[in-house]
Amino acid sequence: MLSDANQAILRELNASLSALEDDESVMVLCNGKMPDGTEFYAFVNIRANQLAHFYDSVRNGKEIRLGEFGEVIRSGEGLEPPVEIRKEMEAEYNLDYGLGEKLRLLFQA
Repeated sequence: MLSDANQAILRELNASLSALEDDESVMVLCNGKMPDGTEFYAFVNIRANQLAHFYDSVRNGKEIRLGEFGEVIRSGEGLEPPVEIRKEMEAEYNLDYGLGEKLRLLFQA
């Protein structure tokens, strides 16, 4: 069960996402493992109309091809991007790293 504070955040986030047009996207930092076991990170602009499907696939442990959900902007080896790439993404895309966690909570609720 989510706390009252998390439920309020999720209601606000859900309202914001509902206002997005289907062709708009949300930048998310993803990480995981490639089929060969190599760990990776990727900054992906996931299309609004694909967010629920994306998080459903993640939750169910399905193999995911990130490009099917949106545009992969930057990626590399390791679970976390280097600091300089984080800063670049923040500056260029006004990236909110907490958004990914909020989205996970929203689509798990």
